[in-house]
Amino acid sequence: METKDKVITGLVILIISVVYLNVITGRVIEVSKNRDCMDIDGKNYLIKGETQSRGNVETKQRVDACHTSTEAIEYYCDDNNLVKSEIINCASIGKTECQLGRCI
Repeated sequence: METKDKVITGLVILIISVVYLNVITGRVIEVSKNRDCMDIDGKNYLIKGETQSRGNVETKQRVDACHTSTEAIEYYCDDNNLVKSEIINCASIGKTECQLGRCI
């Protein structure tokens, strides 16, 4: 094994060891702890809304849309302040179609 390969192997072992020790001692940093999430329509299928989740590493922004002519994709914040989506059949809420991200 060349010196370069030994150094890389050693670094990999070191990183794995540090991560493992942090996991078993409970010192793992969770990215989602400092996450904010905002859903402007509050999971309302009749309104085209926007959902945004901002954390330590990324910002995720989604706008409600039509999946098909009769199904809407509703974005919302879950209990962990993460953006999730749900496909809703507009007929299930008494509407006939999806237009511009909302059931009508």
